[in-house]
Amino acid sequence: MKSYKGYTYHLTAATTTVRYERKGRWIERRLPIYEIEDLKPAGKHPFLTSERQVHDYINNATEGLPPVRGDVPQRIQSARARRGMTQQELGEALGYSGQSAIVTVSRWEAGTRPVPRDRIRALCELLGLDPLVFLP
Repeated sequence: MKSYKGYTYHLTAATTTVRYERKGRWIERRLPIYEIEDLKPAGKHPFLTSERQVHDYINNATEGLPPVRGDVPQRIQSARARRGMTQQELGEALGYSGQSAIVTVSRWEAGTRPVPRDRIRALCELLGLDPLVFLP
């Protein structure tokens, strides 16, 4: 067990299949799921598969940010793939630069960070999504 900002978390025996794009190919891996005691059970979306995601989730909770709706990350990832965009291209189109663009979009797609309110309209226009899917 590990601790971050007063929350204890650990890997569980549960796993999830994670799909991601790398160099134009889709890769599929089975990853273990983390559980954060008294905050996030392992069996509820979004699944947390890395310590970075756990830390982001805890940061969101302590900053009072709303939880990401369960299907939003998959909708963003699917719409981006349909448009043939990489995470970096999408992030840069929304005003982020370089590595920050990749990290930001990957966190949205992982469900560990919500899309900032000031970026929702532009994201929806780029990907052809309904802005109502971002409401909790």
